[in-house]
Amino acid sequence: MVRMSHDALDAHDAHDARLTGWTLVHRGSFVHGACDRCGFVSPARRARFTTGSDMAAHALSCPGRGAAPK
Repeated sequence: MVRMSHDALDAHDAHDARLTGWTLVHRGSFVHGACDRCGFVSPARRARFTTGSDMAAHALSCPGRGAAPK
């Protein structure tokens, strides 16, 4: 099992946001995704993978798809 420091995880999340158009937002033991194009916020989850899946599904129908991030 690979463990990453909080700084490494934050850097990883920032890299993902630049590539995907959404940002992971951490609140305690929960994380949710926020769309940088339309403002959509996913449900809070404990698993980053599930949040990533939520945001990938949102990206298919995002009303701001193709627009520059806000």
